[in-house]
Amino acid sequence: MPNGNIIIADDSNKKVKMLDKNYRVICQCVLSSSPVSVCKISDDSLAAAVYDWTNFHEINFLAVTSDENLVKTSAFTLNHPCTGVCHNMGLLYITSRTALYRYTLTGTLVDKMYEDTSNFNTVFRCALNTREDKIYVLNWAQQQVLTLNMFGQVLTSFTDPELETPYDVHVSESGHVLIAGYSSKIIIQLNSKGTKKIDHVVSLKEGNNILYVCVLKRTGSILVGSYGTDEILVFNTK
Repeated sequence: MPNGNIIIADDSNKKVKMLDKNYRVICQCVLSSSPVSVCKISDDSLAAAVYDWTNFHEINFLAVTSDENLVKTSAFTLNHPCTGVCHNMGLLYITSRTALYRYTLTGTLVDKMYEDTSNFNTVFRCALNTREDKIYVLNWAQQQVLTLNMFGQVLTSFTDPELETPYDVHVSESGHVLIAGYSSKIIIQLNSKGTKKIDHVVSLKEGNNILYVCVLKRTGSILVGSYGTDEILVFNTK
């Protein structure tokens, strides 16, 4: 957030939490089900994809109050799963495990941008690179990272023997593209075209499977969330 606070989705406890600059929880908002992804809409508002992996799928909107509390303000229900959500210029980009949709902030479907029904989790999560007008989509059923244009057309696909079960993707403020491998327990950096591995950023070979990754704008530190632990790892970057 603009003041350096960090928003995290705590899916097991059905909460969205706000951390201060020292990573201490300062407030939290209880939701009806598990928030699996959260994104910033404005300096004081957020959207969370809330999904119980069966029949509950909503987009919840939250506001950050002047006294630094989190409150739920509204929601809309989807007729499909929601495993990820991103925002750009008043539109929400939502992944459904097999398709990428665009919705307005009021819940109106704009279009289905991309679909792959050959398996489950072929469109698991996405991230936007607005500088390059690209969308990175994770197909962990086939171990692929797809690069789409803003019309939903596939430009390239990337695979790597090291990257097993690509689970999360993040584009930093400076345009770095990070991919987290759930099973391989690594994070790699791709070029903006999504065609080449630039660097091997983080490895947790002896640790837990990686669920989430993001880069803090304020410090450049990389935050990593892992399965089966309450710890968030913080890696300093050179």
